[in-house]
Amino acid sequence: TGRIPVVKKSRHMPESDLSPFGDHVRLVLRVFGANGSWAELCKMDSDADGITNGEEMGDPCCTWVPDAEPYRRWDIKHPSRPQEKFTASQLQDTSPSSCNDSTQDQ
Repeated sequence: TGRIPVVKKSRHMPESDLSPFGDHVRLVLRVFGANGSWAELCKMDSDADGITNGEEMGDPCCTWVPDAEPYRRWDIKHPSRPQEKFTASQLQDTSPSSCNDSTQDQ
């Protein structure tokens, strides 16, 4: 619960060989230090597939905090695998109509 997907490209590769998502984790920590947060990482598109990390990982509005339930637990995609891309219909079905709402329909 509350864990980030494995950031290595392969468990057989050295620790320094990170996936694109892992590189973004490192960037957020380097730029923001201890103040780095999921909100910055969430808005990025690590695999350059046109869908944010948050949308892929069940937090389309980037509001998740540790120990909280995510907006969505179904249809989760890995943020470093562009081949796992959502279709437009899937994205519409798995995200709220607006992140500006104070409540999000699940």
